[in-house]
Amino acid sequence: MTCIQGESKRMQVKNHPHLHPERGDSDVVRDKILSILTDICGTDEIKHNPDLELFKNGWLDSFGIIELFVAIHEQLDIEVAPTEMEREEWETANKIIAYLEERRSS
Repeated sequence: MTCIQGESKRMQVKNHPHLHPERGDSDVVRDKILSILTDICGTDEIKHNPDLELFKNGWLDSFGIIELFVAIHEQLDIEVAPTEMEREEWETANKIIAYLEERRSS
C-alpha cells in the first residue's frame, strides 16, 4: 500500500490485507479459519457444522495442525506456537475461531 500524506486512517486500514472495516474482524477470522480448515481437512462439513470435532473425526492430525498454524500466520498475521494451547482448545472450528478472536482483541 502506498500511503499519501493526509490519507484517512480508514483508507489505510481498508487496504490492509488482513483487516476489512466494512466487515467485522471476527467475520474475517471466521471465514478464513473455515476456509483453511476446509482445505486442510478435505471436507466442507466443517463450514456447515463448526462444532464437529476435528481430531475425533480424523480430519485433523499433527501434520494438519502445523499446516493450520502456518496458514493462520500467513493469512491472519497471528503467530501461534503448538505449546501455547492444549489440544482440547483446538478440537472444533468454533473453538479455534474463539481462541484467535481473543488473541486479536488482546
